[in-house]
Amino acid sequence: MLHNITAARACVFAFIILLTSALFVSVTTNREPALAVDDHSSNRGAKLFGVQESCTDDVSITYLLPVANQSTGLEDPPDYGPDDELWIYYGVENFSCQDVSVSVVLTGSVSKSQIQNAHSDGNECLPECTIAADGYYPGVVKWDLAAHPAVSGERVVATLTILSPSDFAEDARNNTSITDAAINVVHPDPEPPEPVVDVTLSGVDPPSATAIVGDSLDFAATVMNAGTVAAAPQLSLYLGSDETPIVSSSIANIAPGDSVTQEITWDTSGQAAGQHVLRIVATAPDETLTDDNEIEISVTLRDPVVDVRLSAVEPSQTTAIIGQTVTFQFSVSNAGDSSVEPTVGLFVDDTDSPVETVQSPAIAPGGVKELILPWDTSGTSAGNHSVRIAALVPDNTAADAAARRVEVRLHNPFD
Repeated sequence: MLHNITAARACVFAFIILLTSALFVSVTTNREPALAVDDHSSNRGAKLFGVQESCTDDVSITYLLPVANQSTGLEDPPDYGPDDELWIYYGVENFSCQDVSVSVVLTGSVSKSQIQNAHSDGNECLPECTIAADGYYPGVVKWDLAAHPAVSGERVVATLTILSPSDFAEDARNNTSITDAAINVVHPDPEPPEPVVDVTLSGVDPPSATAIVGDSLDFAATVMNAGTVAAAPQLSLYLGSDETPIVSSSIANIAPGDSVTQEITWDTSGQAAGQHVLRIVATAPDETLTDDNEIEISVTLRDPVVDVRLSAVEPSQTTAIIGQTVTFQFSVSNAGDSSVEPTVGLFVDDTDSPVETVQSPAIAPGGVKELILPWDTSGTSAGNHSVRIAALVPDNTAADAAARRVEVRLHNPFD
């Protein structure tokens, strides 16, 4: 298809052609001199004015100019970027006596990248254009510098290809041109990305799904920095929907991509028995991505079992004189859930209050302590007495096993 251009653009082309010899930007083809494209140069001036002296099967690129801002000069240094206007003008002449379809591809001499046209209204002989016999095609391309790679010393290379007719006896010597002038395609440094603060929480391991009221539970939580800057997160434990954490702990700076495993402890003392939903939350200052900062864990608490037992009691003697001290040896075992420090009392003949007591040291769950409880018999009447040794422990589920009886006979000194 034969392309037409506006009168204004045609004027620009004519102006460029007339000033070609004066421009410091020139064209080099694969044949010297730079603008002596072929043996039809004597015919070129006449052709521009519509006079054809002869014709031969030849289509040539007759000029190739990069022009800044639609003027005729380039900056010094010739640094151009996406915000600059750089136009490429070229001319294709058909010296033959038949219509010819051609394609002109513009590439960078250094980058080897094809030059893209950023102007939808531009004349561009791509993918093809048809030049009438004895015709002339003025091409113009606005160089899309944003799409071109950054490169120094880039010249424009124009390559002409004959598409039809297939039997065209083309003289291909003038089908490639390259500009003398070179430019530097520069791209501004990209704006640094906004810092991303993003910590994630994973791998929270509860010590157990059930626990006893009073236990301290350690939760190991893995906190990862998924952001782009170092972050110093805080790990907090919440009970249910409470907005105030039960406990919090700070974590030192974590580099992007690194993770830290830290424990956070829940002291269940004072909590009610039953199921509790805990929220473990990791947060960092200025964080906006919080979808993966929280993990819920369910823990069931039960009241501790108190189970204190006494072994068989061994008295130092079963018959004694009033005023003597009888000692009782026994062991106290803890089969409950929590440590205990039971008081053991000695009761005579089912009195309501113990006449003697001994305080046991702390006994851990599963532990046993050996104790001795002395009884001063002074003031006790003569006769047979039922002595009861009992562990005084509130809420003891093994109360029956926490007391033992021993019979002791007392008599007067002179009997």
